[in-house]
Amino acid sequence: MRSVFLPILCALFIGLFVSKMDPNAILVSDNQNKIFQAQAFLDSGFKSQYASCEILRDLGACTYFPSWQIQMKHGISGPFPVAFSLFAAVVGWLADYSYLFYIAIFFFILGVSILKIRNRINSLGILVLVFGPVFFHSVLFPDYSISFLCTCIAVSAYRKPREDRLEQIFLGLLAGLGFFFRPENSILLFFLGIIHIVEWIKLGLPKKDSEEAKRFLLLVGSGVSILFYGILNFYLYDSPWGSRIYVNATVARDHGALKYVSLLFAGHGRVGFLFFCPWIALGAVLLFLKWRSLEKTEKFLLSASILSLGAGVLMTPNDSNIDWGTRYLSWLCVPAVVLFFSGNSKRILESFPKAVRWVGVLSFLVSLFFSKVYYVTEIAQSKEMIRYNQFFRSLPEGVNVSTRNTITALYGQDIFHKKVMIVREKGEYSKLVNLLLEKNENVNLIRYNSAILSKLRSMPKAKESGQDAELEKLFLSRGWKISQETSLEKIEVLHLTR
Repeated sequence: MRSVFLPILCALFIGLFVSKMDPNAILVSDNQNKIFQAQAFLDSGFKSQYASCEILRDLGACTYFPSWQIQMKHGISGPFPVAFSLFAAVVGWLADYSYLFYIAIFFFILGVSILKIRNRINSLGILVLVFGPVFFHSVLFPDYSISFLCTCIAVSAYRKPREDRLEQIFLGLLAGLGFFFRPENSILLFFLGIIHIVEWIKLGLPKKDSEEAKRFLLLVGSGVSILFYGILNFYLYDSPWGSRIYVNATVARDHGALKYVSLLFAGHGRVGFLFFCPWIALGAVLLFLKWRSLEKTEKFLLSASILSLGAGVLMTPNDSNIDWGTRYLSWLCVPAVVLFFSGNSKRILESFPKAVRWVGVLSFLVSLFFSKVYYVTEIAQSKEMIRYNQFFRSLPEGVNVSTRNTITALYGQDIFHKKVMIVREKGEYSKLVNLLLEKNENVNLIRYNSAILSKLRSMPKAKESGQDAELEKLFLSRGWKISQETSLEKIEVLHLTR
């Protein structure tokens, strides 16, 4: 009965989330910057990854374009891996970027199906994946869904190697491709490789057709993909690490030790990985108590997963406060589910007294509670984003100007179809106004209302980009007049004409 009911429950939850979530609502924050990179391919006819900001060609191009930009060797781009930019560009070319939401759901379901079929994971294992951070991260961050799928392939091919050696190498190549989209998923493969090398130094190489040899082929295949990643990045950026790892290293220096507490437990208004998924910590401790009963492969996978958790926390640049359970760590749910819900290690966990298993149930209920809060929060934010997005679409014709990226983010993919400009520093105000004066443009000056600004100023470490009133005064002094004032809850807009 459970084997039928739980998958139906998971399917209903995914269907409910899809029906409530507007696909355009995910195109904010990091995702908006990722499609900014993708748009560079479309604007250049797939000839260049460097942005031209075509919509603002006559208004300073990328100077005031609302995105996180870095100056690279041959031009302007974003900080995210170029592989996803190219993938998203194809999606944007065939349809529009909102379809990334549905593709991400497909990749998540495909990854879970691989785990289920290949490892014979029971229905409870599927339940903790669907009602946990990996589901939310997969559907809200499409690059994560690709990395999640690659991790599912890697762990499945490691736990249950394919008979054909060429097929095993190919799966390794696919697993390593996840590094092109999110580098952190290679940490597990790295530690597995180190553990196997240490064993082979002690005991010698495995027999040619043994499962150990096939696992070695998987790790070799993934290593080839990662090596290719380094060579490609050295060609593009003169560095084997690529833009994302370089930017992460600079960001990491700006965060203190409390970041680690936030990543693992809670802080900065978010829930950390182990607080969101306490069942993982419980399962790992219980398996360590039965270490001698574990198979060698289970020992290796458990050890590599714990080492990956430690390395992931140390290498993570920030606590990713826009999501819970942090995307930098939540992919570790994949090896955890394979260990806890299939094979010999599953039987070992089931051998513990009923009281211990009830603790496991309670730990999952904690995850379920946070999933509910996360679900409600995301649906509310989706509705809010779409409401403001539609409001911006209804504004009078003109250049849309703001001083805050939290406002320009609400435009989503409309930043490629409407003239949206952001000016972050007071020293740039006059330059922007002079540019718009030269082009004789009407302006929609978009800002937070006074109540929201008061709250922002009261926050610790609040960084003001300058008073919006100063920008308004500057426009008025140069000949613009306020022809219309509109507002929607926390946002107010002045329509300025000449």
